[in-house]
Amino acid sequence: MVSTPVLIMIVMCISCTKPEEDSTPITPSPPPTVDPPTGMIDNFTITDSLMPFYTPGATLKWLVTGTNAQTVVTINGVKVNYYGILDTGPLKQTTTFTLMVNNGKQASVFLRVADSITTLMWNKGKRLKQIKKERWVLPPSAAFYRYEVDTTTAANILDQRIYFKYTGGSTIEQKTSSVYVAPGDTGKFTVSHSGLDIIFSWRGTLYTIELLDENFLIVHFDDPQPNGTKLLTRITYQYEG
Repeated sequence: MVSTPVLIMIVMCISCTKPEEDSTPITPSPPPTVDPPTGMIDNFTITDSLMPFYTPGATLKWLVTGTNAQTVVTINGVKVNYYGILDTGPLKQTTTFTLMVNNGKQASVFLRVADSITTLMWNKGKRLKQIKKERWVLPPSAAFYRYEVDTTTAANILDQRIYFKYTGGSTIEQKTSSVYVAPGDTGKFTVSHSGLDIIFSWRGTLYTIELLDENFLIVHFDDPQPNGTKLLTRITYQYEG
């Protein structure tokens, strides 16, 4: 029979026994490998570079190749597919569209916006030459205008070329030298409306547009004289390619 003190010592010894510890070092698992985003801009185009205000707009087309699962493509910060077609919709100001890939690749296209009359006057960069000048005369004592055809247009005027810019500016070029003409910048023009008439102000004169298409610009304006005679002048311009 085991005495009580011996039993206590046996229990204490058993309770003091520690299990052997695993000495194998713990190796952390490596983080999963993530490939960087890839992608090359194959093309990025727009169907037009100049549009009038509030027209249906232009169309963007793009293609990004060589992409992977990490690739993100955006146009002006909005996520899009790797390829596609997008209508810009009506615009009221000149806008730059930037296509970006999240690996640093990017490309931009520029859509200039002007009012429709300015766009037509600009006419894809064509220049105007004066081909005809007509005049209606109303003397102080007369009741009706008398029609005259001005066939004495000076040679230096016939040699002028006017260039209206989509930005609202203008320049005059002179094909032959003349002391009466100062070629170069000729200031801004402003388009407005008066009833059903379309008017533009340029170099201190208000011109009413009678015809404006891809071939001709026909305008008339009042030209009062110091003696009270009233003149109504019509000028026909032709666009050069």
